[in-house]
Amino acid sequence: PRAAPITKQESIQIQDLPLEEIRRRFPAIGEKLRNAVFEKFQDAEGYFFSAESGYRSKNRLDFQIDHIQPMSQGGKTTLDNLQLLTRQENGAKGDKLI
Repeated sequence: PRAAPITKQESIQIQDLPLEEIRRRFPAIGEKLRNAVFEKFQDAEGYFFSAESGYRSKNRLDFQIDHIQPMSQGGKTTLDNLQLLTRQENGAKGDKLI
């Protein structure tokens, strides 16, 4: 028989974890979510773009994934609550993802 979770914390919802934690604990899910965010913010010409400034680049390294509603305010790590920002925009915002 399988052991039941000992504490409530053992029974976690993946969307309640920060993206970097999802990538560490569930690499396949983290990578899938990360790729989906980049796809969501990619135009017909193959450029990724910032949700904030519209800055465009084909280099994924120019961007970071950010929560629209911060986790500290109840935001979840779900595709509809994640956006791409440039590294500079996300740095200015403060609460970083990867």
